[in-house]
Amino acid sequence: MSEQYFYVLYRAKLSFTFLNSSCELPDYTEFEQSLPALCVLSGHLEPLDRSSVKALHKYGREFARFADKQTEMTARMNEIISYIMERETEDLNYSTTMISGSGFRFNLPSGQILNQSSVMKFRIALPEFGLFISGFAELKEYHQDPASPGINCVTAEYIMIRNSDREAIIRAVTLIQQKELRLRAEKKAELNNDI
Repeated sequence: MSEQYFYVLYRAKLSFTFLNSSCELPDYTEFEQSLPALCVLSGHLEPLDRSSVKALHKYGREFARFADKQTEMTARMNEIISYIMERETEDLNYSTTMISGSGFRFNLPSGQILNQSSVMKFRIALPEFGLFISGFAELKEYHQDPASPGINCVTAEYIMIRNSDREAIIRAVTLIQQKELRLRAEKKAELNNDI
């Protein structure tokens, strides 16, 4: 991938359509206007950070109630967004094996003919993070998966997504990595305790 971003092995929901070589991509404004409604809802809301909540608590009961209510409402809204993403993306019939800020990887039966540099229109959903991303990607690489005969491992690179979607993917990748590191540290601590 041309731009280097951290990536994680992750199963996000995916659907795609390969476009004809004669098909022209829309300009960015047209692209943004044609995005599905789920893209507008996409992304979890950020609660107040701990230091802001603590600071507001110092100013009295009303400010403390406001801070607590905002935190509670943000958590509820994020649950609703994740639920909607989960329900509305049940038709996405593939899944990624890797995702990053520059693209994604997925598996495809090797019977499907692929052309290097094919362009695809894609939709990716990460309900856990309330994300729904739609855009265009270019096929960069594909090869037979040695672990799964009859399966191609396909790498695609984004050529048109919203900047806010790329940032959201990068945040999600960071959170996934942090979670994995935390789980590894916990397992290591358990093993050390068992010795």
